Amino acid sequence: MFTALQSVHDATILDITKAFNYPDSESDAIVRAYRALVSEVPSYSGASQVPLQRVGIVGASSVPTALWPYLIVAYAFGVPAKVKVRADDVRSLSTLAEIVRGAFHTPTGPQLTVAPVPWDVTVEAGDVLLDAGFWDDCDRILVFGSDAAVDIYRQRFPTPGRVIGFGHVESLLLVDLATASTDLSWMTDLLAFGHIGCLAPRLVVPADNCAISDLADVMLRKLNGLVIPDIARAIALRQEFQARTVDGQPAWLSTDGMWLITSDDSVAITHIPGHLHILPLGVVSGSKWSVGAFSAPAVLVGESPDVSRLKTRATWNCQWGMAQFPSMHWCNGGVPIVAALCS
Repeated sequence: MFTALQSVHDATILDITKAFNYPDSESDAIVRAYRALVSEVPSYSGASQVPLQRVGIVGASSVPTALWPYLIVAYAFGVPAKVKVRADDVRSLSTLAEIVRGAFHTPTGPQLTVAPVPWDVTVEAGDVLLDAGFWDDCDRILVFGSDAAVDIYRQRFPTPGRVIGFGHVESLLLVDLATASTDLSWMTDLLAFGHIGCLAPRLVVPADNCAISDLADVMLRKLNGLVIPDIARAIALRQEFQARTVDGQPAWLSTDGMWLITSDDSVAITHIPGHLHILPLGVVSGSKWSVGAFSAPAVLVGESPDVSRLKTRATWNCQWGMAQFPSMHWCNGGVPIVAALCS
């Protein structure tokens, strides 16, 4: 099954994304995301891992980082899926469905790659349903969202193991100022999908003893002008910038208004796309934060114990440029993707 999924052409994926009106930059990112996911096939032993009868998925997937790998595994293992997402997230899942269908209509000669397999996934938009028995036929429910949303589902379905929750995580970008100006692959982590992906780094940790103001200056100069102008984003970042400067907190705003860098002594959630928070390594490593992706330079001289601890806590460790492109071996919340779809 994975052989067919791997064989779909990049041109086919690009045609599909354009049909769903994705801009070129996001179309390219979707190709990379899909390629990364199907590049490594997870191990599967029928003797020890039995696929679920039906899986329920609730959350958000406006970009193909969170839900796509679970749906691909569900498809490959023949597990029907019932998905509930916001209306503006349906496009991402519809795109994946078309890519999968395209995998079985890619000629390799006179025959198709394999015989077509039904895409047994139901996607519904709107408010999450906790009543009317919507999830009753699902062996397991994967919940993507806030920690509070995960708790609601666990209380509603208390059977151990029935709900697997993926609450809030914060991804980290380890930046070495000495190479940040020459190796620009770190920018891909921030620019892919416009910095709204669930694995998009929002916390920045200096890998050396550079001044935070120097690091902020280098990063903003490199990022300036690379994001499609967005008035709502610009207003939100400008308001945050003004509020912080009035309070005397360090804050830097790019000339185009699309990127804001702040710094203080707290580990705070940054909800606005384009808002990066620089924190000393010791502050972050000493917190109990749930770490998503940990993206570091390809060459990191003298890795410290603090860095090692953060990498151990992260669900996805990668080099610059790959934070939003995990493979099927991604252990979201410490749970392997295959394990989430098997009993």
